[in-house]
Amino acid sequence: LQSTSVELSSSTSKISLEELNLAQYLTNDTFLNEVQTKVNSWIAQIRKVTTLPSTHTFSQTDIDEVAYWSNLHSALAHIREELSKPSTVLTLTLLKSAKRFVTTIALENNTGLDAAESIVNDVHQFLKGYPAHKLASAGDWDHITSALESIFDHLPKVRQS
Repeated sequence: LQSTSVELSSSTSKISLEELNLAQYLTNDTFLNEVQTKVNSWIAQIRKVTTLPSTHTFSQTDIDEVAYWSNLHSALAHIREELSKPSTVLTLTLLKSAKRFVTTIALENNTGLDAAESIVNDVHQFLKGYPAHKLASAGDWDHITSALESIFDHLPKVRQS
């Protein structure tokens, strides 16, 4: 599948398993079971990441918190990117053509990716300009006061997120 997906990446037309010489695999239960097992492992790995927003406990410092949400935002973007790659699309097309719908539907609708992205994008948007480093690096009262003012100026963004 991986080598065939390289051919596919240059094409923008609908995927034809016959043209890619993959139609023969639609009746090979051993092969399809292996592919289905691999996709099920993808689902489990995606769910590990998508459950993080709802199970997260707050970090010790605000810098750690900002880093956590930023990293989670990047991880979800990477997952979305991987799901749109030609090799993934080809794999799902093969499983759908073989009528292995339970796995394909689970990957498309039951990973919690959309809900996790919604939460993380919301938090990430708020924290993007949060002046955590300014407060952490403040060494005297003037800098602390300035940092706290910056934080309070940032708080109205909560309404926007």
